Amino acid sequence: MSSRIEKPLNYKVDSWIESSLVDWDGKICSVVYFSGCNFKCPWCQNAGLVKKKEQTTSLNDILTYMERNKNYVDGVVFSGGEPTLEPSLPNILKEIKDRKFLTGLETNGSQPKVLEEIIDAHLLDFIAMDVKAPLNADMYNKLCGVKVDLKKIRKSIKIVKEAEIEKEFRTTVIPCWLTPEDVLEIAKKVQPVKLVLQSFSPQETLDPKFRNVTPYPESQIQMMYDKIRKRVYNNRRDK
Repeated sequence: MSSRIEKPLNYKVDSWIESSLVDWDGKICSVVYFSGCNFKCPWCQNAGLVKKKEQTTSLNDILTYMERNKNYVDGVVFSGGEPTLEPSLPNILKEIKDRKFLTGLETNGSQPKVLEEIIDAHLLDFIAMDVKAPLNADMYNKLCGVKVDLKKIRKSIKIVKEAEIEKEFRTTVIPCWLTPEDVLEIAKKVQPVKLVLQSFSPQETLDPKFRNVTPYPESQIQMMYDKIRKRVYNNRRDK
């Protein structure tokens, strides 16, 4: 029996990777990328996906791979760029769900209405939202490279916290801009949901100046974790 999908779909994406062990804790998933982002974070390591461009990768090819490997792939995580800017996202999520795969989303939280829509429609099993900085307008705008509507960010944080699915918040710790106290402030805003600290990668950043920035050592990131566990999460080891 052929594993090709029976109904060809017209949806296109920018690119994808067949399997990842790091985008969704405990899951093996494909990762699909959309191009185009409404933030222009100068330290962004996915600089090639910031600008919207013609997307040529067919969703059919991704679904065919997943059907052929359904015993080894749990689902798919959508990333970018910013995937909530993609008008076809709800329909694509439904196509994945209809095939009994799990669905995940990585987002900057700038589109709370979209998050609300797809969560309420039970189209997501997992969501990871980036919180770039403490919810201070000057700092958030600086890290994002554009003026950000913090009301929408706060709304998205609330939506994620209340969602009855797997969820986490993420912050990329950038030595020149985010201090341990900033990380502590972010943790206070997103608790009791887990905050994942991501090491800054200086390769291929949107602003070339950041390619000379040395990331925090792992020991210092661990110290940040220890501090937020003690002062925010009451020493819970799952946070």
